[in-house]
Amino acid sequence: MRFVENYYDGSFEQIIHKNVKKIFEKKTKFQNVQILEFEKYGRALVLDGEIQSAVNDEFIYHESLVHPAMCCHSNPRRILILGGGEGATLREVLKYGFVTEAVMVDIDGELVDICREYLTQMNNGSFESDKADLIIDDAMRFLQEAKYFSDVIIADLSNPVSSAPARKAWSEDFFALAAAHLHNDGIFVTQAQALSELECSSHLFYRKMIAKYFFYVYSYRIFVPSYHQAIGFIFATNDKRNNPLSVKRTMEFKYYSQKIHSNLFSLSPFLKAELGQN
Repeated sequence: MRFVENYYDGSFEQIIHKNVKKIFEKKTKFQNVQILEFEKYGRALVLDGEIQSAVNDEFIYHESLVHPAMCCHSNPRRILILGGGEGATLREVLKYGFVTEAVMVDIDGELVDICREYLTQMNNGSFESDKADLIIDDAMRFLQEAKYFSDVIIADLSNPVSSAPARKAWSEDFFALAAAHLHNDGIFVTQAQALSELECSSHLFYRKMIAKYFFYVYSYRIFVPSYHQAIGFIFATNDKRNNPLSVKRTMEFKYYSQKIHSNLFSLSPFLKAELGQN
């Protein structure tokens, strides 16, 4: 079969994948879920026609999402993951032996069950860890009702297209709640859509929202082959000691390392000017 991806709401680009094998497909209460096998990217999770992560390169995305915050916080023990249905973000958090609790909140329980069955290479048993607490709930509602604080909050949510279940989380109320559920020295990190010299408007829009609730906001980016573009992240904190340009521990994984960390935050002068980042 062929698989066609639309970019920028279908008005600019399409990417056509040939020789794609369908492994599984189901329409859950919230979204259409496909598990597809690509020749180049391997098995992948596709939600509403958009590739979320692929076995052969997901480590680039998930390590870059998780480890900058985990390596900049002095003592990250209680971690909250919002979204992250594949379980790969949880997998990366659990690589730190000092983590005492990793709470993952995803709205789509059916999606999580599908990923547990078909994407074991991504979650790698993380859901079965004694330190993991999986909660099926809306991220916004969870934050409204939760009574405790976290050291690091990681938002691994799908893009805010009109049909996406995560669209409510891309709002000022959501970012305000996230800030309110962090300890004073906490760190919030989120994927924040395309970030390149050609496309950074959405990233800048959400960066400005987040900056209303955090004193220190930093953008960084990576290129993920299966996304065909540079993906941006936002690192936010109210504690100046959590400067991402000064890591507190040196860790090396499949992709992430101290040198990679520095490269992630090395934006071009053009992008720095666009984002207002020093």
